[in-house]
Amino acid sequence: KAIVIIPIDSAAAGRLIDEAHEQKVPVISYDVPVSSAKLDFLVARDNAKVGVLQANAALKFAPKGNYVIIKGDPGNNVAAIFGEGAEKILKPNKDINIVYDQFMTNWDQKGAEAVAENQLSAHNDDIAAFVTSNDGMGQGVAQAVIGRKLAGKVFISGLDADTASLRLIGQGVQTMTVWTDLDGEDRAAIRAAVALAKGEK
Repeated sequence: KAIVIIPIDSAAAGRLIDEAHEQKVPVISYDVPVSSAKLDFLVARDNAKVGVLQANAALKFAPKGNYVIIKGDPGNNVAAIFGEGAEKILKPNKDINIVYDQFMTNWDQKGAEAVAENQLSAHNDDIAAFVTSNDGMGQGVAQAVIGRKLAGKVFISGLDADTASLRLIGQGVQTMTVWTDLDGEDRAAIRAAVALAKGEK
């Protein structure tokens, strides 16, 4: 009667939504906007605010210096929105030198660790902050930072409050994470699904 999806690839999800609509089944997207098809409903947190929270926390920790921005998968609209939120805060700041600002395919933890290693090497360990879009990539960055005995001296952000990242925060390695209160979002998605299944607005 209704489908709730969490797209991994925002563009590819359009085909699935179109197929559901051909069968007169309404589709709700949870947390990820879809540009390639018309959704019946979208439930999402303020994704731009995630990037803003991460950037502001970074500036509080390190008001100046070299910054690395590691965004999520390029096929995921949320990754772009996180990045835009952070860039809006950081790019106008003349005390911040953004030395790296790229997407990471599949939000890959090992890839983020490799980026961190490369950027630390390229700048003689003089990186003030890694603005990292999620906890998995933050954990990768943390391994590179720990390996260079820089734990607690370099800012690392994340998102999702993963158990492993909460441990790293407790140990003073990862600086912060953004937690979304899922209860309200979950309930909104279910209310929308029930209403649409009944043919209501």
